[in-house]
Amino acid sequence: MALDWHDGKLIYDKLSADCLQQGEPVHSLYQELLRNAIRYAGTRAEYALESQQGRVDHLEENRTRAHDALICACNALSRAMAASGSHFGEKGLFFGVGM
Repeated sequence: MALDWHDGKLIYDKLSADCLQQGEPVHSLYQELLRNAIRYAGTRAEYALESQQGRVDHLEENRTRAHDALICACNALSRAMAASGSHFGEKGLFFGVGM
């Protein structure tokens, strides 16, 4: 599924508000998710600009690590939000349906 700017902004705004409302540890995990997302986006930009050989030689391992860290951050935040009673992400809300 492609995510356009508008839907991405809706998700960001809702998730930001929900995480701020939840307090700790959810808010800290959300900040960690943002740090990992920014790191991964930067890695992907470098990856797109590099030659195929440069990707293999220099970037593939970093891209994989950044991707895995982002997924781990998503999972940690999801578990914390579920434990705190948040319903964010249920019934398609995370992907813009029903927002």
